[in-house]
Amino acid sequence: MTAPLGRLHVLTDARGGQPALDAVAAAVAAG
Repeated sequence: MTAPLGRLHVLTDARGGQPALDAVAAAVAAG
């Protein structure tokens, strides 16, 4: 899970910064 999560982190950070990271966190929490 750490590897995909790391890739998502890089993608969202490049695209939208904190708001995108919040969206990823919500998606991860939802499963």
